[in-house]
Amino acid sequence: MAQRLRMLVAILCGLMLVIAGVAFAGLQQENGYVDRLTLSIGPALTSNADALQAMTDAESGLRGYASSRDLRFLEPYWGAHERAVGDIATVRRSLLLDRASGDSERDLLAMVDEEAAALEAWWAYADQARLRAQQGQDIDLPHGKDLFDAFRVPNGQISDLVSSESLVLRTSAREQLARNTAVLALITALALAIGLLLGNRVSRSVTRPLRNLRSVVRRQRAGDHEARAREDQGAMEVRELAADFNALIAQNVSLSLAQAEALLMHELTREAARIVRAAPSADEAIEATCAALGKGLAVDRVLFHIIDSDRVVRHGRQWHRPGLADLPDLSEELLRHEVELAQEMWGSATSSALADFLDPRVQEAERAQMFARATGARAVILAPVGLGERVLGVIALMMLDGPRHWSAPEVNAVQQSATFVARSIVQGEYDAHQAEHVERLERLDQQKTDFMATVSHELRTPLTSIAGYLELLRDGDVGDLSPQQASMLDIIERNTVRLRGLIEDLLVLNRIESTGLRAVVRPVGVGDLIGHVGDSLAPMADAAGVALRIEPVPQEAVISADSAQVERALVNVVSNAVKFTRSGGAVSVSVELPDAGEDSDDVSEDATRVVRIRCRDTGIGIPAADLERLFVRFFRASNATSQAIPGTGLGLAIVKTIVEGHEGTLTLSSTEGEGTEVVIELPLARLPEPV
Repeated sequence: MAQRLRMLVAILCGLMLVIAGVAFAGLQQENGYVDRLTLSIGPALTSNADALQAMTDAESGLRGYASSRDLRFLEPYWGAHERAVGDIATVRRSLLLDRASGDSERDLLAMVDEEAAALEAWWAYADQARLRAQQGQDIDLPHGKDLFDAFRVPNGQISDLVSSESLVLRTSAREQLARNTAVLALITALALAIGLLLGNRVSRSVTRPLRNLRSVVRRQRAGDHEARAREDQGAMEVRELAADFNALIAQNVSLSLAQAEALLMHELTREAARIVRAAPSADEAIEATCAALGKGLAVDRVLFHIIDSDRVVRHGRQWHRPGLADLPDLSEELLRHEVELAQEMWGSATSSALADFLDPRVQEAERAQMFARATGARAVILAPVGLGERVLGVIALMMLDGPRHWSAPEVNAVQQSATFVARSIVQGEYDAHQAEHVERLERLDQQKTDFMATVSHELRTPLTSIAGYLELLRDGDVGDLSPQQASMLDIIERNTVRLRGLIEDLLVLNRIESTGLRAVVRPVGVGDLIGHVGDSLAPMADAAGVALRIEPVPQEAVISADSAQVERALVNVVSNAVKFTRSGGAVSVSVELPDAGEDSDDVSEDATRVVRIRCRDTGIGIPAADLERLFVRFFRASNATSQAIPGTGLGLAIVKTIVEGHEGTLTLSSTEGEGTEVVIELPLARLPEPV
């Protein structure tokens, strides 16, 4: 078939070359005619006419000037000589380019020379006549006319001859084009007939066996997978194509079977993953995975050994088909070899699949034969179970009655299932460690709470004695005190008060952490709370030289709260303001009842109204870098520590806990050196309307 196609192509190429040769020869001849017309005859004819026009313009201008002495008539005269000479030169060059004229070319060149001589004779006369006219003398016009006629005669002859030659060339070109067209049409028709005849013969020899092959392909597409192409019909190429098609069908069947097996193994691994996720413990996940692999791969026995961190087999799990007994414990030597093999496979990221322990090459391996004798296996898949750098175990799937070729999807299914089990083992260990860690943290937290309660209680007892004896000393029950002794007692009293405050703060924090914020909620008037706070802190403010101003409180300012807790929070806020304000400064406390939704987009009737308690001071303020950590326990602003202002760093943490426990908000804004503002917002109590 290839030979016939090559012959057909060769014949067609030869016909195309013949057509191209004839066309090329005709085009070359036509190009010769066109070149003579465009490069020689046409330019000669045009330049000859231009020379006559230039001479005519000059002759007319000279006559006009001779009769009127008007210089404007000489405008066509000036430059006409150069133009005429140039045009005649162009005529000569064009005729010299025409190499096909022969004798006619020599006659034309002689006429051109005659024309050039007549031109120069007339211009000699014209220059003398122009000078005579300028001097007012008469001009011999008849002589000039004779000289001009002597120029016009060869010029006309040249035009006639060149025009005749042009007509001949155009006629020849048209005749040549007609001949070329007829020849090309004849040759093309002949080539078409030959091509159709040969193509029909080749088509019949090729398409018949291909139609048979197409029929087989359609049967395959329709589902007839037993259809095969005949390999003994048609040309050699068609027979080879049929053989390749049959091989492709066989390969497709093989791939379909492999794909089906891969899908089956994929479903098996998905089932193993589901089983592992649903298992409540790692041991149950291992047992369920062994059963799933054993049934899914139709093996006789599955053995799973767990390896601890010391590379020792801790315990094992096994599954077997019905009718088999459990394997006895393997020997220590075999277990050691198994651990070593698992390490090697995990390090190289491979598994071991042996199709037949009776294979001579396998019988040379001592570890393999030891395993076969101990388990009775004939074929086995060994896969390591690990995660990260750690080997957690090894899983073995065994056939007992005969060899088995393990496919790649089966090995991959075992490896993936081993990965799921490894994650379950690690997760189980992590959960156990986490539970143990949480239990230890809870014990430590309880011990800390008990310690704090015990220490705080034990510290209050000696403080009570110190305060009692301090009061006796101040009252003079043991005699009068000197000024120095009184000053020392003041220091003792201040530190006693400070220590009592620290103990109270610790007790509050310990109570909140251990039992939560157990608030006894009832309607409380904010005015009463603010009044109590002002009364208790007025002596402190007077002693510090700070003006404590309590603004009038609206009677409607009633909240549902634990009065003791809220009062403690307000005492901490106002006492901080007084403590951090220098002598001569001021602290103001005000209460507002903003409308519901005043500071938000919530303007509905059910919007919760709040009581806003604002405490401003003119104290030292807080550095901007410290604002974010003010509510962290035991944290104190850097300027407070640098100025040795006493404090524990617990006050604001307690305030925040109490306010948020009452579903309120606490905000603080401050500028260092100018003062601080603390705003507490608590929900307004919904009191029953009077009947």
